[in-house]
Amino acid sequence: MTNKSSFPIQEVTLDLPTSRVTFGAIEPGGTSTIYYSLQKRGGTLDYQLQINDIAHNGSLPYSDSGELGRVIQIEVDAQGFVTVN
Repeated sequence: MTNKSSFPIQEVTLDLPTSRVTFGAIEPGGTSTIYYSLQKRGGTLDYQLQINDIAHNGSLPYSDSGELGRVIQIEVDAQGFVTVN
């Protein structure tokens, strides 16, 4: 998780196929890393970021193939746009 915006990210929640991961506050210019357990099941990755009291939601497919060593990168750019890879 990388915050390149000028606003603090208040909270980030990722709902994976079999678990939920939550990040606390990430200050402007800050980064945070969390490791999560293998899901062993495909489905959907749903995410919610709380920035400046505004929720930014989205989802993308989650495949269990090639899961070991996978990195999910989330970035908030200088304009406040969210990218998830």
